[in-house]
Amino acid sequence: MTTLDDKLLGFKSQNYVSSSESEGEDEDDKSSGEDDSRSDIKVDVGDVAAPPDFRLEVPKTGPKGVIQDYRRYKQLETEQRKEKEKEMKSLAEKFSVSCQSSLDDEREKELLKELELDTDEFIQQYHLQRLLQLKQEQENRLKLNRPKFGKVITLLDKHQFLDAIDKEKPNVIVVVHLYSEVLQSCRAMNGCLQCLAQQYSLVKFCKIIARDTGISRHFTAEGLPALLVLQKWTNYRKLCQAKRHPRRRLLCCRCRELLN
Repeated sequence: MTTLDDKLLGFKSQNYVSSSESEGEDEDDKSSGEDDSRSDIKVDVGDVAAPPDFRLEVPKTGPKGVIQDYRRYKQLETEQRKEKEKEMKSLAEKFSVSCQSSLDDEREKELLKELELDTDEFIQQYHLQRLLQLKQEQENRLKLNRPKFGKVITLLDKHQFLDAIDKEKPNVIVVVHLYSEVLQSCRAMNGCLQCLAQQYSLVKFCKIIARDTGISRHFTAEGLPALLVLQKWTNYRKLCQAKRHPRRRLLCCRCRELLN
């Protein structure tokens, strides 16, 4: 049976805790709490960065350092060369574009000059061609409006001689033969005019005795046969003395020269 002292001592021993024991218990509690907390926390290895390797950043010495410096130098040299090549390429493209634009401008100017010259030549040629065409059309119209004769008309007096010229259309050529019946050259000329009248049907061929026109005796004696090529008295072409061409063939050739 326990005494009161034992109870008091036992109670004290049961409730007494030493400082070392309490400290051990506290450490055990802390360690167990930390283990529990560590076990609860899951660490992702991929999220954790690897520690830097300070050995790579430290400049090396000796053969390895020399090789590393040489490689770095070659790398920088290659990069600089590529940059220079890129700059040169860009400059070359720039200058080529500017040169090409200037060349294109010069070519355009030359083409414009050639086009202007070609245009001027074309305009002149077209103008000349158009004038010739208009002239030909006018001649064709005149030919359509001009009367056709085809024979030699005999005039009897000076009034018919004047009317044959004055009353004819302005675009009709009139050929008048002043002749004498007694001269052989005059007869040859009349025969030549008959042939020419059929070839040149648009030309009015006439003949009249020289003395019937009231011309002077001196001209009748020395100037016959003679041809007058007239066009409304305004275009006096030529006076031909047929004595110099006694042959009929030469007379025809001479008359053609007067008409052409």
